[in-house]
Amino acid sequence: MIKRCFLQDAEQQAFFELSCNTQGQEAHISLSEKIKGEVSALSFCIEFDQPVKAYRDVTYQWCDIAQGGEYVANEHSPKVLVLADGTHVVSTRNIGLWSLGGSNNTLLTWVLNDIQLTPLFQFDHKGAHRFTQTFTTDSYQLGLLFSKDEVPEFSRSAIPFTPIVCFTDHCDFDTEADLNKQLAFFKEHGITVTKGFFLHHYSKRADNASYEREPGPVTAFKAAGHELAYHSLTQSLRSKEAAREEFSSFRSPVEPPVNTWIDHGKQPYNYTKLHSSGFSPAQWADNLSAKGIRHLWNYLDAGQARKGCLNQLNPQHFTIARLQAHNKTGLFFLFRTILFYHGGEKEIETYKSISGRIKQVLQKKKARLIPRLLKDLFSTLGYVMSFLVNHKKRHQPFRWARFAPYIFTHKVGDKLFYFFQTTEVTDFESVFSPENIDLLIREKGAITVHCYFSSPLSYQQGRLFAGGKVSEKNKENIAYLGKKISNRELWNPTLSELIAHYKKVLEMEYFLDPADNKIKARNSELPIRYIRHV
Repeated sequence: MIKRCFLQDAEQQAFFELSCNTQGQEAHISLSEKIKGEVSALSFCIEFDQPVKAYRDVTYQWCDIAQGGEYVANEHSPKVLVLADGTHVVSTRNIGLWSLGGSNNTLLTWVLNDIQLTPLFQFDHKGAHRFTQTFTTDSYQLGLLFSKDEVPEFSRSAIPFTPIVCFTDHCDFDTEADLNKQLAFFKEHGITVTKGFFLHHYSKRADNASYEREPGPVTAFKAAGHELAYHSLTQSLRSKEAAREEFSSFRSPVEPPVNTWIDHGKQPYNYTKLHSSGFSPAQWADNLSAKGIRHLWNYLDAGQARKGCLNQLNPQHFTIARLQAHNKTGLFFLFRTILFYHGGEKEIETYKSISGRIKQVLQKKKARLIPRLLKDLFSTLGYVMSFLVNHKKRHQPFRWARFAPYIFTHKVGDKLFYFFQTTEVTDFESVFSPENIDLLIREKGAITVHCYFSSPLSYQQGRLFAGGKVSEKNKENIAYLGKKISNRELWNPTLSELIAHYKKVLEMEYFLDPADNKIKARNSELPIRYIRHV
């Protein structure tokens, strides 16, 4: 079945030795370190002796290989191919990402490390994103199984083969009254959330809620079955010295300890400020680990959810073409989206500059800034237009959506953390419409929501609590969502519940049962079903 396995990159060849041993219906693949070090990426290729004709896609459907198209299966998707003679190819473990595309349908790339697979960054002293560009080498024991019989596939949802909606709320604007309204509203509709909170009160807003001043409403969320998550420790910035002391000495206000941390702003102890925090990576990781924290936000969104654009596991939901096909998109929204989600650091910084100058010109009447504003606009015009007129670019997934890094692991110091990526939601009326929820159900997709339940920003249409009240449209939407949850047509976990399920995916292993030569799951706690391509 396998013609050859090989490393394409000279850097990887210097650090690794790759071997592949095929015996009957099994192929054992060993990727062993020659020397310890850092590499910019890690992947290898598997060339089959016949073309791949079909694959199991992210929506659990069989799809034919399209000439020139791209097949991508990440850690949250089944890794099942079908060769020309009808043989199924299954990975023994659901690790890394499979990619197949272009003109050669016999060549599969297995990606184990890549910046788009585990996107993490630190802010530098100028506030620019500096992404992790290298990965520490490691050894891998992998395998493929072959069968013309039915093969297993796992469910990424605890409710078998249903979609996932996980809410992570940022508490920037919460007041005590807001907390009570949210709690009552979610109880009414059977919605579970991961609720961000500030541990201590230190805020430019006198009425900002925190555990220190409003312990009752905050802990009431936990008592009602929701999860609490640190949104850093305070709303506003303390001095660097005071912040370091606070980070070193804080304790969980509840038992078992809060285990999820969502960076807020540019607090000096955030993961995204680690390089300038005064802590070594080991000190920082030991401190969080000792306090029970294992789950961290990577401070990135796959994109902004809109009508028809919300399934975080389907990269095609996050393209300019899909946005325009399902939504009325203004020029400034498209301009921002292209620069922010397709662009590199240069484009992001230009967008921030343009946005800032527009506000100064319109609000503060600083006409002297107009020439520089026009210069920035014209400097990015060609880049932006290329994504509006070029067919290929219009259908190109956003930078951090292509490999769907929904949840992934990364070591800080010698401690392993689970990072999660989100999708921004501001317009609850369009994102959680019955049509969008039904779309997510059809695709058996997933979204981890990055939102502000108490957002007061008037320019954000469709926000959940506008003026302290829930609109009729949002009442209808959330009631519909709650009904789907109640009927077990959709899984609504806390973030910790979601990650606990993901751990089971990583631990799962398929094997060839010698009793009947069928591929089965070994000691899996995941929902499993058996499928066959016909």
